[in-house]
Amino acid sequence: MSMMKKLAMGSLGVAAMVAAGSASADVYKNTVMQTTATGTFEGPLTMVYSGLPSITCPVTLNGVVTDGTNVSIDVVSGSIGSGFLCTIPSLDFTNAWVGSEPLSSFMDDTVVGGDVPVTINDVSVSPCTDSTGPASIDAVYNNNGSTINGAASTFTFNTAVLGDCTIDGTIEAVSSIPQDDVDVVK
Repeated sequence: MSMMKKLAMGSLGVAAMVAAGSASADVYKNTVMQTTATGTFEGPLTMVYSGLPSITCPVTLNGVVTDGTNVSIDVVSGSIGSGFLCTIPSLDFTNAWVGSEPLSSFMDDTVVGGDVPVTINDVSVSPCTDSTGPASIDAVYNNNGSTINGAASTFTFNTAVLGDCTIDGTIEAVSSIPQDDVDVVK
């Protein structure tokens, strides 16, 4: 093999190894790939505290999604809307609620929809975490739609345990246009 062919083959091999080692998620907002994207999710969530009757309240959560070999989901603020007994629970963001999921958990960009289990840590909601301190909660993330930013993304809580409570419901991306929501693919 000539020296030129060996050099070309070696360069291609190095490029392939670098590309394979640096794979990261693609985060889209407004159908534009971004390194970091902010998003707002809202919807009714139902909380059951230690066997007491359930209360359903409108919840808004604001977060930041960052791409990488692990996708970072940081919930940095939020609120609970008005409603019967909705003044009982309160959200604490002294520390951001943080989730990190491996890239392999997310759908390939040719399969935009699909459920991705995620765990959000350091969640502090009174009275749920009053006795336990900040806790983790499991949810299911879904880009929804058949194209990038084609439909509102969601987080679904299926009787998710949070300290002394269980949480049920789905919150979805808030946007004036579907493309304004945040999608994550690999």
